Amino acid sequence: MRYDFTTGAVEPLARIPVDHPNVRLNDGKCDPWGNFLAGTMHIHRQPGEPLLGGLYRLRPDRTVERLADDIAFTNGPCFSPDGTTLYVADTVVRTIWAYDYAPQGPLRHRRAFALTEALGSGPDGATVDAEGCVWTGGLLVFSAISDGTQS
Repeated sequence: MRYDFTTGAVEPLARIPVDHPNVRLNDGKCDPWGNFLAGTMHIHRQPGEPLLGGLYRLRPDRTVERLADDIAFTNGPCFSPDGTTLYVADTVVRTIWAYDYAPQGPLRHRRAFALTEALGSGPDGATVDAEGCVWTGGLLVFSAISDGTQS
């Protein structure tokens, strides 16, 4: 959305191509190249219903592309300091996923970076500090260095 502080006008920049009443945008972040990544969450999912959450990239020209469709509840997309690794917290499955990332093209090499089941909570939001440690919240604050070692 674009908001005009002078007039109060709101203008949609783009629309996510999802037509389901229980799917909505949840969390987003800009990559180092000016693209905006935003994830969706599938609320009130019924047993046996397929996962409808995903991750999308909005380019400066307003085109939208779906990057991932295997995320239940997208939270805290964030990038390694060099921008080549994307981390995405998936609250429902209590996992932080890591992907190889480039500003053009698909995500590659999805892998479980951190599992938070033992913490009793799903990751909720995330960020990366200058040293490459991934920080997330839930029932407590959790950190993992770039190799997945937890502290």
